Amino acid sequence: MPADLFLDLLDLGEGHVALHWARFRDAIALFQRVATRQSSSAWAAEAIYWWGVAVYLATHSREQLDGVWEHLRVRFPDSIWAARTRHA
Repeated sequence: MPADLFLDLLDLGEGHVALHWARFRDAIALFQRVATRQSSSAWAAEAIYWWGVAVYLATHSREQLDGVWEHLRVRFPDSIWAARTRHA
């Protein structure tokens, strides 16, 4: 696995740990980093999805969640992660 994808995977995993421990600001930063580090990351769509979840858990704002998820639907409209946002 290329180093950049491996780093994204590590950050994605660390973001999930941060969510589990209710460290929502840390999770937001980690998921955001994966989503923006490189546009072609295989993990970017998933990271944006979880970024939205972390934002919601930190703020309880559906508006902010929808803002992040709209970014996902625009950037990765055909991904399974975008499809999940349409049913939430």
